[in-house]
Amino acid sequence: MSAVKKRPTKKPAQKHESALLPAVDTLDPGFTYRWKIFDQSTLGRFCQFPRSLIFKVSSDGLIDTPGIWAELPLASKSVLPVLLHFENRDHKCWPSQELICALSGLNSRKTVRRGLRILEDAGLISTRKATTTAGRPLTIYHLQLPHDDFYVPLYASLFQGGIWSVMGDHPVTHALYPVMRIFAKPRPDLELEGDWLRVDSDEWREWYASRECDWCRADREALIDFAGIGRRSYATAVDFLSSSKMKVIARNEHAPEYWQVNLLDGIGFNHETTEYLNSRLKIT
Repeated sequence: MSAVKKRPTKKPAQKHESALLPAVDTLDPGFTYRWKIFDQSTLGRFCQFPRSLIFKVSSDGLIDTPGIWAELPLASKSVLPVLLHFENRDHKCWPSQELICALSGLNSRKTVRRGLRILEDAGLISTRKATTTAGRPLTIYHLQLPHDDFYVPLYASLFQGGIWSVMGDHPVTHALYPVMRIFAKPRPDLELEGDWLRVDSDEWREWYASRECDWCRADREALIDFAGIGRRSYATAVDFLSSSKMKVIARNEHAPEYWQVNLLDGIGFNHETTEYLNSRLKIT
């Protein structure tokens, strides 16, 4: 009786070091956009968020009623600042829906389209179709917002650093944050080693340009009213914005009645975790 030949066992293939890194093709194929290491050269750049979106001012200079911001659905509130981020001098931009999905954190083309459609119905934007020189279709957005001297800056790091995208986990934060920015004021007297500086002095202008936060003492009901959200949603937004993960707002131990509203990158969400941001890219 002939002996049965044993088949040689195959040695397990050794894993190459690169296999331990997250491969691009393991991410959602619906996204071709990928987050990159934050470009420090964009620090200080900002887009202008018009104050009149949040509230209307009466003839005597007092706040009259909430603006159109309170009436917009959360999808539109998530999308509009992203369009502002890309706005050029002609008040136009043409980010793809995929890019809007990524920067807003909505991850849904349907939700983004709904937000854009309502912005267009409200007369805040107009759109037209065009074709790139490579023969690819694109949509051009013309922002028809009030452009005056009354605005707050929304810094590029908020979007390019992924903070606005992560805030999209709770879109109600998109509704609240600009309102807190609008009502916040620079308060140098609340700085740990600061005193009041004479407004319009060189020292004041230097401090104003380099400050990293403003201070919001607005009444909770006012914030809820002008953000167009409910009390439970307000609690959710505040908890998330002040969480150890985000640190976008914080109570100050020296003045607990104030919210410290952070403006610049470097205080809040860690923008350098590109692996984490890319792992969030899922589109429907």
